[in-house]
Amino acid sequence: MDNTNIELVSNLGVIASTLSSITDLQTLAESVNRIVDSIVEVEYNGFYLVDQETGKLKLYHAKGLSESEKRTAEKTAMNRHPGWVFLNKEVLLISDTQKEKGGKSKDSERSFVVRSRVWLPIMSLDKAVGAFGMASTKVDQFSKQHIALLSFVCNLAGVVFNNITLKNEQEENNKNLTKALDDTKRAKKIKQDFLAKMSHEIRTPMNAILGMTNLLADTNLSEKQGAYSKTLTIASKNLLGLLDDILDFSRLESESYKLENIPINPIDVFKKAYHSFKFKASEKGLDLKYSIGEDVPTFIMGDQLRLGQVILNLLSNAIKFTHTGKIHFSCKLVGIVNKRYRLQFKVADSGVGIKEEKQNLIFQSFQQEDDSTTREFGGSGLGLSIAKEIVGLYGGKIWVESKKNLGSSFFFEIDFDIPKELKAIDLNAQKPTIDDLKNAKILLVEDNEINRFLALAILEKYNAIVEIAENGEIAVEKVKNNNFDLVLMDVQMPIMDGLTASRMIRKEVKSKVPIIALTANAIRGDSNKCFDAGMNDYITKPFEEQDLINKIAYLLPIFKSKFKKVETSNIIPTPSLRTRTNKLYDLSDLKTMANNNPKTLIKLLQVFIDETPAMLKNLQKCYQKNEFEQIFAITHQIKSSIGVISIQDLTKQINEIEKSLKLPEIPDTLEFAIIKLIKKVDLVLSFLKKELSQLRKNIMLTTPNDST
Repeated sequence: MDNTNIELVSNLGVIASTLSSITDLQTLAESVNRIVDSIVEVEYNGFYLVDQETGKLKLYHAKGLSESEKRTAEKTAMNRHPGWVFLNKEVLLISDTQKEKGGKSKDSERSFVVRSRVWLPIMSLDKAVGAFGMASTKVDQFSKQHIALLSFVCNLAGVVFNNITLKNEQEENNKNLTKALDDTKRAKKIKQDFLAKMSHEIRTPMNAILGMTNLLADTNLSEKQGAYSKTLTIASKNLLGLLDDILDFSRLESESYKLENIPINPIDVFKKAYHSFKFKASEKGLDLKYSIGEDVPTFIMGDQLRLGQVILNLLSNAIKFTHTGKIHFSCKLVGIVNKRYRLQFKVADSGVGIKEEKQNLIFQSFQQEDDSTTREFGGSGLGLSIAKEIVGLYGGKIWVESKKNLGSSFFFEIDFDIPKELKAIDLNAQKPTIDDLKNAKILLVEDNEINRFLALAILEKYNAIVEIAENGEIAVEKVKNNNFDLVLMDVQMPIMDGLTASRMIRKEVKSKVPIIALTANAIRGDSNKCFDAGMNDYITKPFEEQDLINKIAYLLPIFKSKFKKVETSNIIPTPSLRTRTNKLYDLSDLKTMANNNPKTLIKLLQVFIDETPAMLKNLQKCYQKNEFEQIFAITHQIKSSIGVISIQDLTKQINEIEKSLKLPEIPDTLEFAIIKLIKKVDLVLSFLKKELSQLRKNIMLTTPNDST
């Protein structure tokens, strides 16, 4: 091996790297030509690759041939040396052409005499993908070393050819796929536009037909005419239902369709579904019932309309195919998977059932078990398909378990996001009665005497057994040593606040007793703090009596099954709708909490009048000493106390003071705000003392004299 070839062998890695970076076949042919020129000197070479469409060899590069010779060489390639090595996958070496029969070259007429030549197949794995040949005017020009090096280059060229071909095919496939997707989107858009237009064109006369039919039904009709009118109405509604199904399916097929993700209440969805079908079920004599597992969350994040549509479609299907018996739909919590609620829904009927081999078919578009089903029961065959599409949008699954003539059970499972904030609970639709809380053992944790008195008056009115704790530390000890049905926990208290106490009750005492937070702050962030501390619910002060009782009733295990959970739109309780006056204060709340009992009202006012001056004095003293933490605690205590008196704008003033106290630097306006607060409360106290005096006089006037 000469020095050139030794150097070439040492650079095989560089050659391989160079060829592997090539991205088109023409460049590959030219690069191979340059490499082989450095291996052995020749007057002619030719580089052929197979044409994927025709299977014939195509000449990509040739040295030593004119343009006409190139065209002839390519045309005859399959019948000459290139074709032979391509088909046989073997090297062809001719050391001396003069020894061949006739003594002439088999390639073509040239201006030089070929004395030796070599042809090699270009291989990709076990498949030939081309041929490469060289010719020289010298005898025995190609040694074994030359052929070994040329074979290496040809095999490498075969690998590169395969990579380029696959890449080109992939690009072509991607281009075709993109075009197909664009065509599909355009087709869907055309279909949706067509359906929307046709729906409008059909609905307009159909609405007129339905309207006129309803008017006709209100006139004096014979029995036969009434039957005709009823049939016309049913047929018209069926047609409109079919239009709705087709449009729904079209919308769901659209890639742009997005599900809502807002807090929804599963019980609300079930109630609406039940009321939608209870009359239709009753008409057929079917027993329609629903149930929801106790562990199903009150709120989930989802699309109420679409979730309801799945249940409605399954119920419609069940009622259609059930002649006698019952239909039961239910929901249960499977578990929490990847921090999401996994709920399983089930609609079971005692209907005609479905053959096992047809059970996959029924979820396809415009499909029912068989053609006779459509004739007997009607329908578009889209209800289950729409249900499957919606469940699919959620990333869930839907399936059926059924036996012919033994009924069917349809199931679907969906993972729902957990709401970041627990929604408030409104139970006004089913108010607890005076006896509903009888003997319920409740721990009231409240440091403010006025608030204690108010809460105690309400709870005793409902026959609850109440124990008092004046701070969180006492509350923890009481929970540790007693069995309470529920705890009402003030959030801000001295010694130990309600959040700390709740965490200790959950983590150290290991108690699961329901805890309701009593807070003066109706702010979303504060509600999150309550739930993070392990509390079950919260209520803002001043609270409505019924709101407090409702929340207690729901959380007491003995009453939980009696009261249903319903969604409210806001976590902040809605204010009472009673008319407020423009007076300095309003005792409406206080009178309601006192159950309009003058004696109870007098006690409440007396507590407020006795307690408040001391708080105001402490507030002034703490400001003079720059004890800002204490100021914050006192203003919070005042806000909690005066809430039930409804002093005009006072809560707003206290909130401004509390905001000032949270600033990095205390503003100069704080002193003025505190003075203004003290003056306003002092003014209210002077009026309340007069009211208290008048109330006592009224009681004395209405109380019978013992001596008469």
